[in-house]
Amino acid sequence: MAVAVVAAPVAVAVGEGCLATAPLCAANLLEIASGGASGGSAIVGGGAAARATAKGVASLTAAGDDFGIWASKANAKAGYTGVIIHGAKHDFGLTVDAWKKGTNFSFRALARLVRQHPNYNGGPVRLISCETGGCDATAAQNLANALQVKVMAPTDIVWAKPNGVLRVFLKPHGKTGEWKVFEPMSGGGVGP
Repeated sequence: MAVAVVAAPVAVAVGEGCLATAPLCAANLLEIASGGASGGSAIVGGGAAARATAKGVASLTAAGDDFGIWASKANAKAGYTGVIIHGAKHDFGLTVDAWKKGTNFSFRALARLVRQHPNYNGGPVRLISCETGGCDATAAQNLANALQVKVMAPTDIVWAKPNGVLRVFLKPHGKTGEWKVFEPMSGGGVGP
């Protein structure tokens, strides 16, 4: 389960503290994701270091997370804001072990994070997040409904290579999965 958030030209690294050059840190991201009272874009915390990313990319993975670092090097998809975050069929996490720690969160929380991200100006999202567009998955469709935009998501695990090449496959070598586009449902209907 791996993924990160991609947007305009600002690097966002999430960890246990403030971001050096970005407006959000882990504590505030979790607060925003849970509907907390942060409300602002100035964040406090301690420990994460912002990392440079390609134009159109911001990463919502923990500082030092190889997947987030490597996925942020991927070629941008024209017309889409990339969102790199760890994912599963029905929800998301800032770290690969978020599910084990109970810190995973819903599409509603991710939609809040995306909307509040300084590099997101609306429009389609390329969700670089494992299995979120797979069979029986609800994460990508629910995010499309919540944001009322197209969401492109992988049908299987996303593997990022150090050079930014992305593969959608059950194992790190090969390419059997695909990127699937989810159109928002009228009325913003959502699943579980």
